[in-house]
Amino acid sequence: MNLHPYDDKERVFRYDDASRAEGLELVARFLKLSVAPRGALFDLRFYSGGIGIFDNLAIAIAADATQAARIADACGFVAADDVDHVVDISQCRHGFQPDYADGDPLWLDPSSDVNQWGVMWHSGGMLAYLAYDQG
Repeated sequence: MNLHPYDDKERVFRYDDASRAEGLELVARFLKLSVAPRGALFDLRFYSGGIGIFDNLAIAIAADATQAARIADACGFVAADDVDHVVDISQCRHGFQPDYADGDPLWLDPSSDVNQWGVMWHSGGMLAYLAYDQG
């Protein structure tokens, strides 16, 4: 599936789409899972065109703390104390994602900067994933 054909069109995959199959495939790919959980919630947006690439990704899945840590590790994310220098989770998270509270397990893509970042946190039995890429 070509997500960036540079045609000035946004490709959107949401958990409430009539057909969730492509979105679930992408969730599995981003979280390094063989199959995405059927109850996965997601809003995946891919744009490419004359102004470049803009990807906005949000995922939430049920997971216990051990599963969340295993997924974060498989994705190459590292434990973080805070990510305020990269992203304000409370401003960027989607309504279907759990709130982040100080002390919740938090992981950051180590290559994150202001133009490209990825963050995961575990709260209330959910693993949340947010990522942004501007290139």
